[in-house]
Amino acid sequence: VAAVTEKDFQFDPPTITVAAGTKVVWTNQGPTIHTVADRAGAWGSAVLHPCDSFSHVFTPPGTYPSHCTLHALMDGTVILT
Repeated sequence: VAAVTEKDFQFDPPTITVAAGTKVVWTNQGPTIHTVADRAGAWGSAVLHPCDSFSHVFTPPGTYPSHCTLHALMDGTVILT
């Protein structure tokens, strides 16, 4: 399992590199609601309130750009090896 935090209108870390088949968990650790979604629209969370989490298992290897659908400047990337 790999973890990404959503806080202060950013993903931390903004880019994460993991092996194919890894579950990535995003947790909203700030006071503002957020989401996380694939830029291609293949997957995405519902609204994440403070302390809420969303997870996704990634396959196959590649680069997966993501973003918060509520905050245009929140970008992230998952790289699968």
